[in-house]
Amino acid sequence: MVLHDFPAGTRAGQLIHEVLEHLDFQASDPAVWRAPVTSALERFGFDDHWAEPLCRALADIVATPLDGGTPPFRLRDIPPGRRLNELEFLFPVADSADEQRGLLTRERLATVLEHHAIAPLPAERAHAYAQRVRALGFTPLSGFLRGFIDLAFEHGGRWFVVDYKSNHLGPRAHDYRMRQLIGAMTEHHYFLQYHLYTVALHRHLTRRLRGYDYDRNFGGVYYLFLRGMAPVSPRGNGVFWDRPSRRLIEDLSAVLAGHPEVVP
Repeated sequence: MVLHDFPAGTRAGQLIHEVLEHLDFQASDPAVWRAPVTSALERFGFDDHWAEPLCRALADIVATPLDGGTPPFRLRDIPPGRRLNELEFLFPVADSADEQRGLLTRERLATVLEHHAIAPLPAERAHAYAQRVRALGFTPLSGFLRGFIDLAFEHGGRWFVVDYKSNHLGPRAHDYRMRQLIGAMTEHHYFLQYHLYTVALHRHLTRRLRGYDYDRNFGGVYYLFLRGMAPVSPRGNGVFWDRPSRRLIEDLSAVLAGHPEVVP
């Protein structure tokens, strides 16, 4: 794989995220990426000999089929005008009239996820993941939840969430099969993360898109494990997709707003 030897770690991840944020996925000649990639490598303190392999990896990433969409498509099918890069969100948490009763707790988060289950996980693993959420280290809280979605885009009348992951899961293509992706999703709490991102985009589109309907207009979430993506790899390598149910997202949104009675 092209990125097998590329350094791991936070700095490398930030570099790749920044490059993808500004990359024209539809560039007819990937050579136009060379200058911005070289500049980013310099800013992040990497040797410029990485420019050529990184450009080749980017060409693989944007050409990899994204299963889950209907029909499957690729990042290179998304024009700049259909993208919202680094979409910031900020919304109140526990803003009900009865603040004490409506505080956000790890138990309430876990209960929503467990009640609806998480589609990619079998029942026993969904329960085990809910127990991991119950063990999160935060006290009951209220205030605001702020974050950034790497990419939200519209394709075929549907909106999607994308999160770029530069995790190094191994040197071979089969290290990025679905089983390995689910392991990483569980370990790093990406499951919880993308459900929160989905709530954020759902709220954003409800306000901004006339006639918006979740079932019609929300296409799902892609977590792209970039080191495993290549058109020549087995279908689905490096690409995790889910489309949480409308009821789950509405109940999670209500719990975040301070209405815990929506779930048993």
